[in-house]
Amino acid sequence: YLQAEGETISSQEIKSLLQQGYHHLDNNLPEDIKAIYFNDDMEQVSTSINQFLQVSKEPKS
Repeated sequence: YLQAEGETISSQEIKSLLQQGYHHLDNNLPEDIKAIYFNDDMEQVSTSINQFLQVSKEPKS
């Protein structure tokens, strides 16, 4: 979990918020900015992000 500003956020909620953020980023960035910063490869960026999010970041007990 993540604790910030007195708020506790579970790892599942963090994953969900990240996915929402990347989705909003993908939908709202102009195409020219995507081309410059992502080399016209948003699909690869999305795949990489999804692979990253699938890795468990649970703290070990």
